[in-house]
Amino acid sequence: MRFEEILLLIAFILIPLLVSGFCWWRATQIRLGRTPHNTRFLARRVTPLIVVSLGMAVVCTLFGVFLSFAALVEDKTDGAIIFGAYTVFGILLVVATRPLFKIRASLRVTNEDEDYSVPNVPRPVSETLGITLWWTVAVLVSVFALFLSFGLFLLMALVFGLIPVLLWQRRRAREGQFLWLLALSVRNSHNLAQEVEDHAATWSGSYAARLQQLVVYLKAGRPLGLALERVPGLLPRWVVASIKIGDETGTLSEVLNECATTQLRWMKERFRTGSIASLLIYLACYPWVILAPVSFMMYFIVPKFKAIFHGFNTELPGVTANFIDACDTWLGVIAVMAPFTFFVTLMLLWFDHAGWRNVRTRLFRILYPRYDTAPIMRHLARMIEKGKTLPDSLLAIANSYHRPTVAESMAQVYVETESGGDCWQSLLQRGFLSRRDLALIEAAQRVGNLPWALREIADVREKRYVFRVDTLVQLFRPVPIIAVGLLVGWICIAMFMPIVKLVNDLS
Repeated sequence: MRFEEILLLIAFILIPLLVSGFCWWRATQIRLGRTPHNTRFLARRVTPLIVVSLGMAVVCTLFGVFLSFAALVEDKTDGAIIFGAYTVFGILLVVATRPLFKIRASLRVTNEDEDYSVPNVPRPVSETLGITLWWTVAVLVSVFALFLSFGLFLLMALVFGLIPVLLWQRRRAREGQFLWLLALSVRNSHNLAQEVEDHAATWSGSYAARLQQLVVYLKAGRPLGLALERVPGLLPRWVVASIKIGDETGTLSEVLNECATTQLRWMKERFRTGSIASLLIYLACYPWVILAPVSFMMYFIVPKFKAIFHGFNTELPGVTANFIDACDTWLGVIAVMAPFTFFVTLMLLWFDHAGWRNVRTRLFRILYPRYDTAPIMRHLARMIEKGKTLPDSLLAIANSYHRPTVAESMAQVYVETESGGDCWQSLLQRGFLSRRDLALIEAAQRVGNLPWALREIADVREKRYVFRVDTLVQLFRPVPIIAVGLLVGWICIAMFMPIVKLVNDLS
């Protein structure tokens, strides 16, 4: 691509970014002006902004897909890579319109108890724009680096892949520190608003602004869970949901201690040998490590082999010819897919770092009951120890749990229990308990030791999950090693057989 074409492509990127950024900024300004009487009207004013932003994103995506296929048809690999990156940029813009839908949804829901004098702002638009810009720059710079040099592409992929991991780890450490501050403040009956305000004085930037916003809610008399829900980004969703349950049931101190301990343990075990994060990083490194030497051989060594054999009027061995044909066929495809693979790798790392506990999509609904059994059993154990009835406990979980599918199931269990049904049978039917768990609970009820049994079930479920993940990772880890070994063996045979054939032919 010429320099003028690159400048034109950059212009095609800046214009959609500016339009989408204006839509985000305008939607945020509209939400700031809401009152109890104009929420529906403001929701209708946000709708055109969603149409403009989403339409621009869809046009960019389709434009990139069309030009990528056109470049592939004309055998222009470099153009296909560049326009493939532009397609990824369009997809990023589509994802970035999600805050606009959240703003409109929040405006459509009218809460009579809400205090409109207290600021209620979603994730700052500058932060959303910054995340989108980061992903866009990471993909585009890596693509341009691939266009210039594969070694430079590896360096850029390492830089843009390592920096988010370090930032995410720093964010989790910050969340753990804040959790322990809340836990100690509640345990010692300190003024929570004052403690958070003093903690905010030690920080700067958007994080300090969110802490100050939390202080405003706490001084206005809001419960901690509701205040954290109104200020997203301070703590993970599952922690906020647990704190809301603790507020409703009077178990806030125990909930905060457990969440802080869990967060600390998760950070310690995140990159251990058997974690999913280490497996993702392990697998993500293999394609780049393999592609580099293969590309080097195809560009420098194979043409010399062809010239030598052509000079001696000798044909290349069959295994070498097959290897060259395979590389000619797949190397271009791999080069085109490299930006997409890099983007998918970053997304997988982000998904793993965010944690399974924060996932809310219905796509994995079948896995939710088994994985959510442990926190639900611990909530029930704490409430029973506090003297709460089972229907009240189930209702508190259904009202505050962060996964909609689990909250719906718990609401159904509450209705059946309130109607005179067996709570544990209902949980068994919906996949939260097994037959062995039910037998243990019935035995514990007879001897009056139900909270211990519920905690034991939660511990066993978590240990079983860790064991299964470790087993899966250890079983899957040799697969890429074997695949790479077979590939290296094929390359060695394909590269050395021509020398053997040439010696035999000359002798």
